[in-house]
Amino acid sequence: MLEPVSVPSAADVVVAQLRRAIELGRFLPGDQLPPERELAVQLGISRVTLRAALAQLERGGLLERAERGSGGGALVVAAGSAVADAGHRALREQFEEIYEFRLACESAAAGLAAVRRTEADLARLEWAIADLQGELTPGRFRAADNAFHLAVADAAGNRWLLSAVEDVRAAMFRPLDAIRFELVVPSAVEHHRRILAAIAARDPERARASIGDHIREAQQELLVALAIGGEPD
Repeated sequence: MLEPVSVPSAADVVVAQLRRAIELGRFLPGDQLPPERELAVQLGISRVTLRAALAQLERGGLLERAERGSGGGALVVAAGSAVADAGHRALREQFEEIYEFRLACESAAAGLAAVRRTEADLARLEWAIADLQGELTPGRFRAADNAFHLAVADAAGNRWLLSAVEDVRAAMFRPLDAIRFELVVPSAVEHHRRILAAIAARDPERARASIGDHIREAQQELLVALAIGGEPD
């Protein structure tokens, strides 16, 4: 038997797109979305549809609506304690599966990126590494880390892999904003540079090995971070 077809509304599609952008760190707590008029034009929708989507995200605790006359759009807010706790529990329950999936998808992406990368891809990877250095909040670290890994996936030139990497990183990182993240920072730049060097050298085997080492080490560091930093200070 075939299941009835359910077609999402335009507002639901916008909700999914904005939620994904927030989960991937493209918009962080404290950031403002573009003003409604500008955002509606970017998305190619009416302001009525946009307002319905923003209202859903506000009810879900992701946004705080801007006051009328404000120069900016809705404000992205940090997850409340109940949402953060639920996210930590879900992450712990799915941790092994998430990292198995990461290892499979991101290793494949790195290998393809080493074969297909362009000079523009290498520049994006360099910029992402530069953004990881200096003083970072958990959210800014997540955004810079995501930017690097998504740039690797984009350089692979395979939209299915890119979508898969986006999915798994969105599932992982928003719940981690509320915990102590310094345990995962020290090795990130070093590992990212090794991955970049392998991709720049067009060495797919070394690229796969380098990103695999990085993911396995990050897995162990995040297990520690979840164990000792699961409760926000």
